[in-house]
Amino acid sequence: MVNVKLGRRAIGQVVSSTDFMMPYTFGVELMGDRATLVDGLILWNDKAVSLTELRRANPFPDVVLREARAVDGNPAIRIECDMPASADVRQHPFQGEIDELVHCIRTGRESHLNVFDAQKTMEVCLAADRSAIRGGRPVGLPLIRS
Repeated sequence: MVNVKLGRRAIGQVVSSTDFMMPYTFGVELMGDRATLVDGLILWNDKAVSLTELRRANPFPDVVLREARAVDGNPAIRIECDMPASADVRQHPFQGEIDELVHCIRTGRESHLNVFDAQKTMEVCLAADRSAIRGGRPVGLPLIRS
């Protein structure tokens, strides 16, 4: 698990492992100052999120928004659609990356998913390891300065 500071106003958390003996998962959690999305539920504390407004603003016909309850019994909104964690590989997020790679090869264009992007991902992983060795102290990026 890695906690990252994104600019001055946001933080993120990345969790990944290739060592767990478990089925494929692809969890998505978004946390904001007014609402949180976790396990397909939109949750809030203070001002309720309007289901009517969300439905009106939703541009995706395959995405259904329903009234729901959180584990603690509080009101929530359930997002019903195929998510990347499903066993249906058509819903996995990787097809776009594969399509991009093939398009770049065919047109001779550099992909935005290139070796330099991969370097940034690797630096986050290496920084997480260094931080763990240093007792959880932050490690600044980039590790390699040009």
